[in-house]
Amino acid sequence: SEVLDDLFNGIFVKNETPDSYKRNLQSKYVDALLGAMSPRESRGGSGRGSSSPEYDEIAKAAIFDSLRQIERFTKRPAKDVEAKKHFAYLNWKLTRFFEEN
Repeated sequence: SEVLDDLFNGIFVKNETPDSYKRNLQSKYVDALLGAMSPRESRGGSGRGSSSPEYDEIAKAAIFDSLRQIERFTKRPAKDVEAKKHFAYLNWKLTRFFEEN
């Protein structure tokens, strides 16, 4: 949980307008967290020799909490038009995940 909190605080900074590098980082980070919550089979792993790690329930609870934290962050108003689009896109990814699971 502490590592994920530190990552969140470094990647999603309140009152910051993320540049293109930061927006890409945020999107890839969300994708990685979503991937960690998916069953191994849906990540393309065969189960044997797969490089995709299988996370225990404690780690998944921390990842779930981090995803909810990001969801709340992306619902905040943004001043920059590109940031608004970016946060709407991230929120769409998260909403789809939560609705499907």
